[in-house]
Amino acid sequence: MSETVLRTLIDKYGKLVEDRLRKYLTLDVAEEFREPVLYQIATGGKRVRPLLTLAFAEACGGNPEDALPEACIVELIHEYSLIFDDIIDHSVVRRGKPTVWKRYGTSTAMLIGLWYREAIEEAVLDSHNPQLVGKIVSKTIKEIIEGERLDILLEAAGRDDPYIAEHRIINRLNIDKLEELYFNMIRKKTAALIRTACMLGALTVRRNIEDELVKAAAAYGEYVGIAFQLIDDLLDIYGKFEKFGKEIGKDLKEHKLGNAVVMYFIKLASENDRNAILSILRKDTITQEDIEKSIELFNKYNIREMVLSKARDYITKAIDALRPFPNESTRKILEEFAKFIVEREY
Repeated sequence: MSETVLRTLIDKYGKLVEDRLRKYLTLDVAEEFREPVLYQIATGGKRVRPLLTLAFAEACGGNPEDALPEACIVELIHEYSLIFDDIIDHSVVRRGKPTVWKRYGTSTAMLIGLWYREAIEEAVLDSHNPQLVGKIVSKTIKEIIEGERLDILLEAAGRDDPYIAEHRIINRLNIDKLEELYFNMIRKKTAALIRTACMLGALTVRRNIEDELVKAAAAYGEYVGIAFQLIDDLLDIYGKFEKFGKEIGKDLKEHKLGNAVVMYFIKLASENDRNAILSILRKDTITQEDIEKSIELFNKYNIREMVLSKARDYITKAIDALRPFPNESTRKILEEFAKFIVEREY
C-alpha cells in the first residue's frame, strides 16, 4: 500500500513538476550546454520534495498547480546540493548512473551547479511571496551547507584539507555527545529541505508563516526528513545496489561517523568492538573485507533494528502532525507517504 502512494503522487503531479523544472533550467541556456544542464534531473530521482510541496498546497485547500514555483524551488535546491555533494565526496554513481562531475568533469559540474543556483532564483521570483520565500530559501541552503560541513567533520579520515584536519570531530570524540551531534547534522543536511518543501506548499495557501497549518506542515517535514535520513543510512549499509541506486557501503568507505548505524554502534559497543570499527574508519583505504567485518559487528548489537525503530518513532510523530489538516483524502496520502519512507528499499 505505502509504495503505491509514491506512484499516486507521481501520476498526479509528476509531469507538472518535470515540465516546470525544464523551463527554469533551460531559460537562457546555450544550446550546447542544454544537455549537460538537464543531465542531473534526467538521471531520475523520486521527486519527493516537490511532490510534498504540491500535496501540502492541496491539503490546505489550494490548487496544487499554483504551488509549482515553490515545488521547483525545493527540487532545484536538492539537485543543486547533490551536484556539489558528489564533487565533495568524489561520488561516481548516483541513481545508478555516473554523477555529473564524473560524466562531464569537475569544472563543468561546478558550472552546472551554479546554473541550478540561478534557476532557483528564477523560481523564487515566480513564487507567491518572493521576499519571504527568498529568505526561506537562503536560510535553508545555509542549513544544508552547515549540515554538509558537520558531515565532513564527522569523517574519521580521508581528507587532507587543513580546516578539516584541524577540526575533525574524531580528534576530540565525545561519545556521550555523538548522538546529539548526528541528529543536529541530519536536521540541517536532510530534514531542513524536506521541512521547507512542506512549509512552502502550505504557505502558498495560508500566506502566514505563523499559521497553524504552516507550522504543522513544517513539523511533518522535519520528522519525515529525519526518518528519511535514518533509512538512507540503513540502506547505505544493508541495501541492494539495484534498488538503492548508490554504492553500498559508501559511508564506510568514506570513513563516516555520521551514519546512524555507525553512530549507534560507537555509542553502544564495548570498548574493544568500538576500537575495531574506529580502526577501520581511520584506514586510508577501506576494503570489502573491512565492510563485511563491520557489518558483522553491527549485527552483534542489533543496530539495524535500533535504527529502524528510531525511524518509525519519527514517522509516528509526522503522522500526528497531520491532525489539523481538513482535507482528509490528502491527509491520508501524506500518512501513507510517511509510512513509505520507512518501508522503502531505495
